[in-house]
Amino acid sequence: MIAFSVPENWSTGPIPVHRTPMNVTQEQLDKLARFCVDLDEAQNSGDNEKYAMLQSLWLNTTDRLYAADPENEAYVQHALPKLIPVIQGDLERQARIAQRAERMTQKRQEEFRTLQQEIVEIELHFSKMQDALDPQRLGISVLRKSTPFGGLLGKIDDKSQNWTADDHTDMKAYIFACFSELAYLQYSKYDLIGRERYKVVPSELLELIQDYDIKLDIEKIFRGVQGERAIGAIATDPGRGFVYVTFWTPEFVVVAVRGTVILSKDVLIDAKFKRIWDEDHTTGYHGGFFTEALTAMPELKEVNHLKYAGEGKPVYFTGHSLGGAVAWILSQIWDGKHKVMTPYLYASPRIGNEKVAKMRRVYSYVRTNDMVPRVPPLSFGFCDPDFQIEIPGGDPWKAGWEMMVDWWHAIGNHKIGRYRRELGYGVETTEFSPMAYYDALYDRMRSVYKKFGEPFPLPPEKP
Repeated sequence: MIAFSVPENWSTGPIPVHRTPMNVTQEQLDKLARFCVDLDEAQNSGDNEKYAMLQSLWLNTTDRLYAADPENEAYVQHALPKLIPVIQGDLERQARIAQRAERMTQKRQEEFRTLQQEIVEIELHFSKMQDALDPQRLGISVLRKSTPFGGLLGKIDDKSQNWTADDHTDMKAYIFACFSELAYLQYSKYDLIGRERYKVVPSELLELIQDYDIKLDIEKIFRGVQGERAIGAIATDPGRGFVYVTFWTPEFVVVAVRGTVILSKDVLIDAKFKRIWDEDHTTGYHGGFFTEALTAMPELKEVNHLKYAGEGKPVYFTGHSLGGAVAWILSQIWDGKHKVMTPYLYASPRIGNEKVAKMRRVYSYVRTNDMVPRVPPLSFGFCDPDFQIEIPGGDPWKAGWEMMVDWWHAIGNHKIGRYRRELGYGVETTEFSPMAYYDALYDRMRSVYKKFGEPFPLPPEKP
C-alpha cells in the first residue's frame, strides 16, 4: 500500500449516482490519482518539503471539488483506488521508455563520437599523406637521391675546367646536358593546356610530372635541397610552350630552355616552315623559334641571376629539343652586358638557312635515329651547324619512311636522359640510367603510398 493510501472507509462498491451537472470529470480524477502517486514518491524519498507542498495542493483541490457537490467526495473515494494503479503503470511505462530512449541516445552519441574520431583520424591520415606528396618535398627527395645532380657542383668546381674560356670539353658537354635535363623539373603552365594534342614528350621525368599533375617548382626545390643555394635556380614560364630556367653557379650563369615537341599546331611541325628574313633577304630564321627568342630576351634580362650578374660573367645558353633551337638563337641575338659563351645544344632542330646556321659556333649534339635534329628538312633551305657532333651508340641510322615506321623507337632516341647518359661516359664515375630522375620520383611516390597503406594510383587517362 502506498504511503498516501486510500482510506479503508472509501467505498469500492458500486459508483454512487450523481446529478449530471456535478459529476467529476476524468481529467480531474487523473489529476487526483497523480497527486496520490506523487505524494507516495515524495514520502518514500524523504522529501518532506515536496510532500507538504503536494499535500497542500491535494487539500485545496479536493476541498473545492467537494464543496461544489458533497456527492463528489463519495465518487472520488470510490474511483481513486482503481485509477491509481493505472496511473502508476502509465508512469512506469513512460519511465522505461525514457530510460530506453536515454540509453539509445547515449549509444548514438557514443557512435557519433566514434565516427567523428574516425573522420578526424582519416583526415589526419590523408593530410600527412598529402604533406609527404607535396610536389616540392618530392622534388627535394629526388635531388637527394642518387642522381646526376649529386655530383654536379663538384664537377663545376673542377679546376681543370676554365669556364671563362670558350673551349669545348667533354666535361662541359656533360654538365650542360645535366642542366638541360634539370630544366624538366619545372612544371609549366603550358603543360596544363592542349593535352588533347598528341605530344612527343622529350623527357621521361616530364612525362611522369604531366601524368600525375605534379606541380614542381625548381626554385623552391633547389633552395630546399641545398640551403645555402650553391646552385640557384629561377624559372621563367611565359606560358608560350617554353620554360626558361636560369641557373646561377659561382663560376657562370646557365640559361636552360625547355620545350615540348607537339605533332600539331606547333612552331616546328608547320607545313610551310615560315621564315623571317632580313632586309636583303639573306638571313632567314625559322619564324616560330626566332619570334620566341626575341620575345623571351627582355624577360630573361629581368631575372635576378642575369640582372645582377657582374659584367663579363660567363653566360651559357643550353637546351634540349625545341629549347635547344631557342637557346641557339638567343646566343646569337643576346645584347646584354654578359659574356655569351658558345652554346651547348642537344637534339636541336634546324633554325634557319646557311647564313643563320653558321653565324655563330655552337656545340650541337645529335643521337642516331633522333628525328628532331633532322627537321625542318634541308630541302626547305634549312641548314645544319658546322660543329654538330653525333653521339655514338644506339641503332643504325634510318631515313625516310623507315624511320617513320619505327616512330616509337625514334622517340626514345630523342629523350634528354639518353643524351646525358652517353655524354657521361668517361666523365661521370657513376653510370646513371637515362631514367634516373624518373625512377627516383616514381620510387618516392610509391614508397609514400605504401607507407600510408594506400594503393598506388594509375595515371589518369589522357583525353
